[in-house]
Amino acid sequence: STKDKAKLTSIGVTLPTLVEHDKNQRLHEYLSTAFNIPLENGEIELIKSNKYVLTKDFAYKMLNIHERKKCGMPVIIEGETGVGKTFLLEMLSLLWNHSWTKHIYHQRDIVIDYLKTKLNNILMMSRHVLAVDTYNVVVSVQTNLTQRNKSNYEQ
Repeated sequence: STKDKAKLTSIGVTLPTLVEHDKNQRLHEYLSTAFNIPLENGEIELIKSNKYVLTKDFAYKMLNIHERKKCGMPVIIEGETGVGKTFLLEMLSLLWNHSWTKHIYHQRDIVIDYLKTKLNNILMMSRHVLAVDTYNVVVSVQTNLTQRNKSNYEQ
């Protein structure tokens, strides 16, 4: 309401207008596309959860640094103390690592599914039982023949 906005303004808090909010959402969309990170409710959850205030200036800097990194071009970041150089790089690191982590886990899942399928096919033919630990890719194979071999050996 108008009264609530006036109270917030009196203590120095300004709320973004709808136009400003839409522009901020657009920045999230640009970063989401560049870093291949999904949006949740129009925002990158990683940025929101780290309480990073995304400004147009920082979004452009992140996109510029990301583009230069992709092209293999060097980057020099300079500025006065306290302007946010370290924080900018920390956020970029989180975004880069999020993309890689997601990619690595996806690739791991593909390999695990492939191994499960191949092992199941092999074991179906030889009547083995298969157990696969999907996190450590530990495969243990047990055979129904173990009991038979044991009993044959004991005789």
